[in-house]
Amino acid sequence: MERRNFFKIAGMATIAGLIDTQLGWAQKAVEHGQKYIHDKEGDKLLIKGAQIITMDPGNTILLGDILIQNGKIKKIAKHIQEENCRIIEADGKFVLPGFINTHNHMWEGITRGFSAAMTMPEYMDWLIKKIGPALTPEDVYLGTLIAALEQINAGVTTALDWAHATNSPEFADAGVDALQESGIRAVYAYGLLGPSFRYPYSDGAGGKKYLEDLYRMKKERLTSGDALVTLGIATTVPENKDVNKLKTEARVAEELDALLTMHIGPLPSRDSGAMRISDLHAMGIMNRRFNFVHGNDITEKEFLYIKEAGASLSVTPEVEWQMGHGVPPLLQSSQADIILALGTDVSASVSNDMFAQMRSAYSTTLGMAHQKAAGENKVYAHKLPVALKDILAWGTVGGARALGLDHITGSLEVGKQADLILIENKAMNMIPAIDPIAAIVLQAHPGNVDTVIIGGRILKEKGKLLHHQISSDMMLSKIQSASERLYTKSMKS
Repeated sequence: MERRNFFKIAGMATIAGLIDTQLGWAQKAVEHGQKYIHDKEGDKLLIKGAQIITMDPGNTILLGDILIQNGKIKKIAKHIQEENCRIIEADGKFVLPGFINTHNHMWEGITRGFSAAMTMPEYMDWLIKKIGPALTPEDVYLGTLIAALEQINAGVTTALDWAHATNSPEFADAGVDALQESGIRAVYAYGLLGPSFRYPYSDGAGGKKYLEDLYRMKKERLTSGDALVTLGIATTVPENKDVNKLKTEARVAEELDALLTMHIGPLPSRDSGAMRISDLHAMGIMNRRFNFVHGNDITEKEFLYIKEAGASLSVTPEVEWQMGHGVPPLLQSSQADIILALGTDVSASVSNDMFAQMRSAYSTTLGMAHQKAAGENKVYAHKLPVALKDILAWGTVGGARALGLDHITGSLEVGKQADLILIENKAMNMIPAIDPIAAIVLQAHPGNVDTVIIGGRILKEKGKLLHHQISSDMMLSKIQSASERLYTKSMKS
């Protein structure tokens, strides 16, 4: 079989296996006599008989029920009786907050596997010089959509899209379209890579056209901080060392009530003169809106600066190990007691699987603790620096805090949005599941995610995505064709 045809058949089969391709979710709901949340105001959903891991401040775990109304959690109790509502019999399944992926370049969903085994410099050369100029708005739409659906399927209910493939406002609109149509909760972090892309954002004054389009996006597209998709700013300043641009973006972030997220401190940047946390501290502009990514060479004093500012750090352990960033700074971050979260990062290199990130984070943190103990002439670390509940927190409520969304999501509490997942705990890889948190962090995988609910709306049920947007062979063919075109282009350049 020719390689091209193999890719086409295998790719379409894989996507089709995740998605119910027979009917759109709304049509299917009608035919099965099921009422989905938000069909009309006041609709209610009752989840009964679940093992509930709330991730609330008390780390409450109970066997009970959850009542959802108007997209929010109305009640959590051992037994709830409610009339005129749809009932989901959990049958003892784990129910917990959906995962929060705080760093992901989602347009790269269309380039899965392209940058396998690449180092960071190789990836940047490939991304900026080969793929970037070849992109179209439709490529960004398709890549972002498939990445969003992949994450929903894997139990992610909130994601930050570090959208740096923005060659023009049309590209930004395409990314936002995909996020809104997918149903995921997201921060669209509007960004760019630099002058190699066609749109001249680096036209002086901190990128005047880029800033103008940020205001347009806030005014016309992402107008409400309470909507599923909200606005963020993805800055490239640490790499390009433009102090004035960073000050301008920090001011704009305040004006637009937006998160400001930036890569900082991968080891390859150590000798490049890139800005450090200490430089930002000296400028006096760090605050709770700042979300740093990676931070592999952050010093002990710089961790204190992050904590004092109320800023956060997103660590992407798989990519950081694979691409040569340096040791993921999880042990230091946990000891510094900063707001810590996890992300998947490069969709072209790894999957958007938060179970994998949690396991990698746990292994990294414990491994570094044991190595430190060995350096102190101890056999191993007798007192482990983190517990499994900490790892799960990094993937849920920690992510919500990092994105400034912890008043909305990240834990199961009355009044918060109903962003939650049901995990099958009777599967072969989960039994006996005596310790719920251990089973989730150490044994579970995306195939165990039975149901996903975002803002009270069911997006996955009984292991199937209920989504119409990508249910046709035409859409699958578009994704495959676009991916093949970009791959061929990158190999010839």
